[in-house]
This record gives sequence, C-alpha cells and structure tokens, in this order.
Amino acid sequence: MDDFFKTKVGFTIGLLAAVFAFKPLVDANSDLGFSIFKIKITVEYAYLFITAFLGLAVYFISLQFASSKHVRLLDKVSDTCYSIALATPPVFIAFWLITETLTFIGQYVSQIPETLLNYFAGILTSIFASFVYHFLQKSIKEKFVAAEKVQERKADIEQLSRAQELLKSGMYDMSVLESSKVLESIVRRLLAAKGIDTRQGHMYELVQLSAKHKILSNRELDMLNEIRTKRNESVHKMDAIDSDTASRVLSLSRELILKLDSISTSSGYEWLEKIGKKFFSFLKTVH
Repeated sequence: MDDFFKTKVGFTIGLLAAVFAFKPLVDANSDLGFSIFKIKITVEYAYLFITAFLGLAVYFISLQFASSKHVRLLDKVSDTCYSIALATPPVFIAFWLITETLTFIGQYVSQIPETLLNYFAGILTSIFASFVYHFLQKSIKEKFVAAEKVQERKADIEQLSRAQELLKSGMYDMSVLESSKVLESIVRRLLAAKGIDTRQGHMYELVQLSAKHKILSNRELDMLNEIRTKRNESVHKMDAIDSDTASRVLSLSRELILKLDSISTSSGYEWLEKIGKKFFSFLKTVH
C-alpha cells in the first residue's frame, strides 16, 4: 500500500466521520430546501446522497485493499464516488441559490413561466456540477499520477544503487543488466506517457519507437543503442564485460536517465520537486 493510497483512505474515512458528526444538525433542519417541478429537495436528501456515495467509495477502496493485484477499475470507481460526494454540498447550495434567485425574479416578470425557470435553474446547476466534478476528478488523477512517479523514482534509485554495488563487487555483467533495466523502465514509461504501446516491446523495439516518434535526440539514441549492445553481450558472451565497460554503461545510464527524467517531468508537479532533487543528487554521488 503506497503513501497516496493511505492518504486517500484516511481522507475518505475522515470525511465519512465528519458527515456522521453533522447528523444531529441535519435532523434538526431536515425539511430545509427548495422545490423544483413541484418536488421538494431537502437538506436530508443531500445528506443521504453524500453518505451513500462516501460509503460506496469506502467499499471500493476496501475491495482494492483486499485484492491481491492493483485493479485500476476499482480506483476509478472509488474516485468517482468520492468526487460525487465532495461535489454534492456546493452543487446543492448552488442549485438552491439559483432556484431561489430565479423564483424571486419570476415574481416581478410574470411573463416567464415557472416551468421555464425550473428548466433554466436545472441547466445552470448542471453546468456548475459538471465543472466541479471534472475539477475534482482531474485533481485526484493528477495526485495519483504524481504519487506513481514518486514510487517509480524510488524504485529507480534503489535499482541504480544495486548496479553501483554490483560494480564495486566485481559483478560487472550483473551491473550492466541492472543499469539497463532502470533505463529500459524509464524509456518505456516515457513512451507510454506519449500514448505509445510498449507492452510487447524489448529494448531494440523501444529504441526504434523512440527514433520513430522523435522522442530522443540522435546522441541519446546512440547512447541507448550502446547500452543495449553491451547488455546483450553481458547475457550472451562469457566474460565480455570488464570493469571499464561496466563503469561506462553505468555512467551512460546515469547521464541518459537524467535527460529522460527531465523530459518525463517537464509538465510535472511542484510537490515532486523534493523527490526529484533527491534523485538527481543520488545520481551525482554515484558518478
């Protein structure tokens, strides 16, 4: 369970607890509300709506926790329920204010039918609700993506650290493999971020796709090809990798990783700056 998942669970359950704390206040004012198309929409209805969707959000988050694999569909459903619950209070208040305002105007403009006013109030509220919902969904998605990037960077740091230790231990072929794995993972993520399918691609296909879509410069492609060639030699030839070769592969990997990481985070988030600086500092220390 990553930090973002823990945070989301905490916020969801915390909000659900806050909603229950408001129950006595809601009960005391349950009849407050407004009418539209002769239907009374009350505070109690809004409260039940929030509670239901928060409960569903907690349920789907619990399913995610119980699942042996990370199911993205459960994330989407729980995020949707959570967003709807968060959007309900401002949408309810906006609907109420719009309805009351139009009703007040209708008292002075008798030519406007009440049905038309109700339709107009519904349209304005729908536009506002759509804006609030999509804003919340986008915000949650951005935080989820940013959290994934943090986890990926931590994994890259750990794997590159292993490559450095293997080099120091004299296991040069394994060092080359570890270095290239980090690089391959970052290139794959970079291509995926551009909407390019890389699930079946090996290192050679990744190089070809990077060249085809002009994601990397010619020098970067040459570096990537050199690392790919040395990795193949480490797998297929005995004692093909010496200390100088392994050191060069590690050095090239660090240089290329820094460039690829700057590309992948060019539209990044401010709160990733700290982990990014840590990543770059680590690469410099193992240089």
